Amino acid sequence: MKQWTTTRTLERDACLALLQTKSLGRVALSDRALPVIVPVVYRTVGDAVEFETSGRLLTAAAHAGHVVCFEADDVDFVAGTGWSVNVVGPLHISAPSLVVPGRPWRHGARGTTVQLLTNVVSGREVLCSRPPGDAGSASDGDLAARSVSGISVLAPT
Repeated sequence: MKQWTTTRTLERDACLALLQTKSLGRVALSDRALPVIVPVVYRTVGDAVEFETSGRLLTAAAHAGHVVCFEADDVDFVAGTGWSVNVVGPLHISAPSLVVPGRPWRHGARGTTVQLLTNVVSGREVLCSRPPGDAGSASDGDLAARSVSGISVLAPT
C-alpha cells in the first residue's frame, strides 16, 4: 500500500507552544572539538528554555556563553504524526525560575540553572497518510517503520 508523507514548516509561536507540551529534550554542543548530545529535563520560561545541570560540560558552556542547539520532539506512532523543534542560541547561568504548577521538574538537590535564549527557532510537523480514495485502514500488522525528515515513525504500509 502506498503512503504519502507531508512535512510542514512551523512558525516560531507554534514551535514555542509545542516546547511547552514536553519536558525532555537534548542539547547539542562541542566538547574538546567533538560533538556531544546531552539529554535534559527542561521547561520554557517566556521565550527561553531552562534546565538544571550538575554536569561540568553544560555548566562550563553556560559560563562561557557558548551557542548550542537544543531539540525536543514527539511522535505518535499509531497516527503516523510527529514534530521536531530546534532552538539555537547562547547558554547562560540564570537564577532559578518559579516552578510552573503541573509541570515535571527535577527533584532532589538543585544543580546550576541554565537558560538557553531562543535566538533561532525552527520546527517541522510530519504527517503520514494513505492516498485519497484508499478506504483501507491500518491494523497493528500493517504498520512499518519509516524515517521522515529525520523522525522515525510507524506508518501504514
